[in-house]
Amino acid sequence: MRTNAKDDEIKISVNIFTLDRFYHVELCLRWLYNSPDVEGYDFEFSAIDDGSKDSRMLGFLENHSDKLYVPMDKETTDPDARIGKRRQEAIDRFLKNKDFSTSDYVMLLDSDVIITKQTITDAIKDYEMLSETQNIGGATLHALGHVGDIQIIDDKGFANVTLTGDAHMFFRKDHLQKVGNHFGGHYKGFADTQIQEITKAGMVYWTKVSPPYQVQHIGIGEGGTTIYKDKAKRPPWTMRPYWTHVSPRRIVRVQGFDVLQYADIVNKIGGAEAPHYYLRTKGVPHEGTG
Repeated sequence: MRTNAKDDEIKISVNIFTLDRFYHVELCLRWLYNSPDVEGYDFEFSAIDDGSKDSRMLGFLENHSDKLYVPMDKETTDPDARIGKRRQEAIDRFLKNKDFSTSDYVMLLDSDVIITKQTITDAIKDYEMLSETQNIGGATLHALGHVGDIQIIDDKGFANVTLTGDAHMFFRKDHLQKVGNHFGGHYKGFADTQIQEITKAGMVYWTKVSPPYQVQHIGIGEGGTTIYKDKAKRPPWTMRPYWTHVSPRRIVRVQGFDVLQYADIVNKIGGAEAPHYYLRTKGVPHEGTG
């Protein structure tokens, strides 16, 4: 948190986007917010809630973030477009924020992602290393589809990304300034146009595939998603946890989080209640305990 930031620390603005699914938000934000701090890095957590109806949501976000934004404009009803608009606003705030230098970072994070501060800083170290030899425009912690040719650098496998991995993407400020902010309420509203502009600028959008970052997506199963709940066909990443991109293919693991147990709970009771049940089985204090 930003209370005692030092001048020599790398500052990271983490923006978490929420809309209902309180139990997912509770599990994932607790996991991140309460994870151990990392020396040399200073985190600022901003929650952006886009009209959750659950009365518990805003109070929880106030206690588990440094800043809370509740956009008042509701002129855009298409959920894809709304997501793009909120990300555009978050990037605008970051670019105008003088507290962050040209070498500091912004992350756009969905509220159904299990991740720790350590994983984020590991990715930033890789970003800094790659920037010495590569023209980097941005990165994701896990690609949602096909990745390009794998390059082995420092015994790690990196690849250019063709599908974005919107749920956990991040940018360095000076690189973002070169490309500009191309998020918005356009069709599909995610990062499609941002990645296109990165490519046009002759820069690359990358991920690490080996070993994978410790990040997992839990918005799986019936009731586990918001944006896709009324669609006849959901994308594959809403149907199962993340798997590695290289052989032997295996489920990505996050230390301390039993993804196999979680997936089993989803299969038994559905995605909507799974985070609540998982917290209860682990004996973690949570809303509804009593």
